[in-house]
Amino acid sequence: FRLKFYFHGKEQLLSLGAYPERTLASARKAAMDARRQVLDGINPCEAKKARRTQGTTFKQAAEEWFDTWKASRAPAHVNRVKARMQRDMYPAIGNREIAKLTAPAITALVRKVESRGVGETARRVLENCSAVFVRAVASGYAPHNVCADIQAGTILKQTTKRNHARVSDSEL
Repeated sequence: FRLKFYFHGKEQLLSLGAYPERTLASARKAAMDARRQVLDGINPCEAKKARRTQGTTFKQAAEEWFDTWKASRAPAHVNRVKARMQRDMYPAIGNREIAKLTAPAITALVRKVESRGVGETARRVLENCSAVFVRAVASGYAPHNVCADIQAGTILKQTTKRNHARVSDSEL
């Protein structure tokens, strides 16, 4: 079922659902509610989109990103990223609404990972969080990418490069 209406002089089309899942009576009720919204100055398409994206958790957005991302990656790499998400990201911020996450929350997550002594993994967690936020912003789940304000070099400890000892001819 679809409802055609005009909002601010532009024609809009609102999908109300397909026949077997939605009865004619419920479609008529939904159309009546949408017409009331138009009279109140609310765009029903935007309201539907807001209802759909409201309450999206970080885990839901991350799973959506992961499903599209993994298609062109090697299986071993996919498994490592999935394990990192389940081990580090989901326990800390997985159940929080993505639109309400802040830079300090992401910073705390990255520092917690770094405190285990795995600085490179902490950098990768930040990169993965940023990729999830880029997808979330594009999908309308979050207003902006809070990870874009965070630079790994400013919140993580600098690692010192150490060269390996030289192997002499006698050791060969």
